[in-house]
This record gives sequence, C-alpha cells and structure tokens, in this order.
Amino acid sequence: MSINFVHRQITRMAAKRSYNECVDLLNSCQSNAAVLEAVRKAGNSLNKLSLPEIKTFIERIGYDVPSLNRLNVIHVAGTKGKGSTSILCDAILRNQTITYKNASNGSEATRPLKTGLFTSPHLIQVRERIRINGVPVSEDAFSESFSKVWDAFGSDPKPGYFRFLFLMSLHTFITNKVDVAIMETGVGGEYDCTNIFEKPSVTAITSLGYDHMGLLGNTIDEIAWHKGGIMKPGVACFTAPQPDSALQVLRNRSIERHVAPAATSLSSSAFPLHEISQTDIEAVHPMELGLKGDHQYINAAVAHATCKEWVNSYNKSQTDSWTTLSNEGVKVGLASARWPGRSQTLKLKGHQNVTFHLDGAHTPESLAVCAAWFNSVLEKHEATRNVLMFYCTGGRLADDLLAPLTKTAVAFDQVIFCSIETKIINPSHTNNTVFKDTNMKVQKANQAAWERVSKNTIHEGAQVLLFNNIDDALELAEQSSVPCNVFVTGSMYLVGTVLTHYNVDVE
Repeated sequence: MSINFVHRQITRMAAKRSYNECVDLLNSCQSNAAVLEAVRKAGNSLNKLSLPEIKTFIERIGYDVPSLNRLNVIHVAGTKGKGSTSILCDAILRNQTITYKNASNGSEATRPLKTGLFTSPHLIQVRERIRINGVPVSEDAFSESFSKVWDAFGSDPKPGYFRFLFLMSLHTFITNKVDVAIMETGVGGEYDCTNIFEKPSVTAITSLGYDHMGLLGNTIDEIAWHKGGIMKPGVACFTAPQPDSALQVLRNRSIERHVAPAATSLSSSAFPLHEISQTDIEAVHPMELGLKGDHQYINAAVAHATCKEWVNSYNKSQTDSWTTLSNEGVKVGLASARWPGRSQTLKLKGHQNVTFHLDGAHTPESLAVCAAWFNSVLEKHEATRNVLMFYCTGGRLADDLLAPLTKTAVAFDQVIFCSIETKIINPSHTNNTVFKDTNMKVQKANQAAWERVSKNTIHEGAQVLLFNNIDDALELAEQSSVPCNVFVTGSMYLVGTVLTHYNVDVE
C-alpha cells in the first residue's frame, strides 16, 4: 500500500549547507541553562502550550498531523529502558518481512520491513538520533532534512533543539517511506512534543523512576501520570512491571484514555492496560540478547509484546500488504541489537592495562542496576586497580545517584569527578543546557556527596580527584601500570564524551 501524506508544497528552496554548518545552526536552537531553569519554575503553564505549538510547527514544514498516523508509530515512554526498548523494537521489526501485492499483475512478493527510529540523547554525532533500518542517517541526509526544516521557518524564530530534531525525524521517515516509526519520548509524555500522534499503532511504558522531577513532579505517582499521557483511545498500551502506586496511576490513566486491551497478549488484569508479567519475561529468557545485563530481559519482554501488537495493528490498517512476527526474526533481532554506551565494555589499543566499563545510567534506580552489571563484569575482568569516573548534570541529587555505586563488590582505589568539557572540537557535543562551571562547583558537590554515602563502606578512604575537563581525567587513567577497570557512569553526556575522546564508532 502506498503511503500518501498530506504535504503542502513549500516553495522556498532549501539552501545547500555542509553537515557541520547544519550542526552549528542546530546548536543555536539549544535553550541555555537559565532559560531551562525558568521553564522548570513555570511548570504546567508552559507545558500546556507544547502540543499546540508542535502542531503548528508540523504544518509549517508542510505536513498535517492526522496523516502522521500512516507512519504506524510505536510510541515509547519511561524513565529507565525506553531507549533500549526502542532499539529492541527496531531490531525485531527490521528482521521481519512485508508481503505485498504487485500492483501490475496482482502477484505476491516480499521485501524487508523498513524501520525509522528516533531516540535521544546522542553519544558522538547528533545524527545518531535519527536512524533508518537501525543505521544513523548519513551526513548528507541529515543536512537535507535539517535544511528542509530550517528554511521552512525563514527569518522567524526556530523550534527548540529537541523539537527541531523531532521535526527532522518526521520529514526523514516520511520521505524514506518507512513501514514503522519507533518514537522515544524526550521528557515525560503528556506534554512531550512526540505526543502529537493521534492514533499510534501501539504505545509502551518502560520502568519508572525518579528523573526530571523539576518538570514531572517529585513523586512516582506524578511521574507516572506524565508518562501515561502517551496512552490513546483505542490503542493498546504495554507497561513494564512498576511500583504499586505508579501502576495504579497507569491503570487509571488507561481507563481515562479508553485504551484498547491488547489483541495479541492475554492479561489477568481487569484494566485495559497490559502489564508485562514474569511469564512474559521468562518467555524471552532463553533468547540471546545483544544488550548486556539481566535487566534487559524486562525491556526485551516489553519490546516483544509491543511488536506482536504492532503487527496486528499494521495488518488491520493495510489493504494490500501484511506481515507476521517470525520467531527467527525475533531471535535474530534480539541477539543483534546494539546500544552503545549502555553496559558497554571497551578495550583500547595502546592501553592494554585499562578496561573501560561504560553505562549512561542517571537515575537512582538505573544506577543500582548499573552497579549490579559492573559486579557481573568484574568476574571476567579482574584488575589490580578499580576506578570510578562520575558526572551528573545539575539538578540531580548526587547523594541518591552515588549511593547505589557503594554496593559494588570491590572497593574503588580512585574516584574521579570531572566535567564533560573536552579539548576535542565536536559540534555535536556543544551543550548550552548546563551552566558552565569554571570553579568545579559540581565536582566539589559530588565529592562531598561521595564522602557522605561511602562512609563506613569498603570505599571509604578512596582517593578522590577532581578535574575540570575529561581529557586530563582520561590521561590519568591511561597511565595505570597495572590492570585497571575504569567504571564510567552517571550521565550519557559523560559516556558520549569518553567515546568521542577515543574516536569509537557507535554506528
């Protein structure tokens, strides 16, 4: 079936720009730290403007909101695992096939299912956020899409950074005629700009925890309310296991939103929300996962159930094409999934003594899981020295984030608190959303927090070092004359900067 989008012709010719020029212009759309702080204080008064504004922006670039339903969207929200679940959905579906009727003679033929994936943040290059069939768009494709959106606004104010990239993803997925667009929310759900889809194929909510509390609220119930905002009338929604109070909020939201019970999965719940069970998780346990860590089986169970429901929705919406979810495609997809910067172990040429273990966990719950993963890798990577390298963005409570890291099975010999400033020039790593900290205020606060939470643990007495850039911190780690594990965590920005420093290919 051909996908016809409502698209109003924009006569303004898109300017030809280099990739780096596009990234520099995109960075000018970042809100500075002071503006973001004002937004946090304004609360819902600004939140409620988000969706009307993005609707206007979509029309500005020549599309219309109702026709976006033809992207057959999988919409994913959550605190922990939403990126991993999105990646797993993408990997499962791009290993499936579409059967279609040949328009010329009515015969049947098959082709690979084509996926679009929108995630955030990026690790090294901003174009990682927009993928076709699991591969980041090329620099040329990124530049074309950027110019299409940028030039549509002429001399008028441009959308903010995340919204701009979301608009680019829509244009990219439409022009590439994807069969499915897997869209990860930015913050929350109810007011997130990705929540513009009127009728996605299916929605999913991954594990909830405490993050972005300045925008979403200070309780798990408030956070759950925001995440549940992605539920839509007549559309099935799947949720990972949740804390009791959060689950009750999601159940109530599923009734308020007239969610459809899942057509492809049995549920013992009296609510339309489908709650992933231990049985669902055990069903994927025999399968190999490309993503490391036992917690990924929860994400895999959510992804598997979500993809089954997506197939059912897709087949109902088409007249001359259909698909099935092959078990072999599921196995290959789960085993081949890759998500750099999450539970990643890295050995570097020229630095044989140093092994990096990286995970961008940045909530108390995800850091507890991350510490458990680090304990598991220590069995394979015994070392004479163990080093923790940590950074967290402003607004997060360092005590709560560092406390889970005191549960590691071995003591840290050194604890490094650094910034994400780097001497390497990479426009994709320009970050105006955090205050520039020339006096190492954040590092000193992290040191004080560490001293509090590590007291009376095996880590008490570890040497603490502060650095105002990441390059000097890494240089110190590289100089180890004995086998050394370096555990890098607390922020995706920190992990991304480390990978950038060593020119690691994340594609």
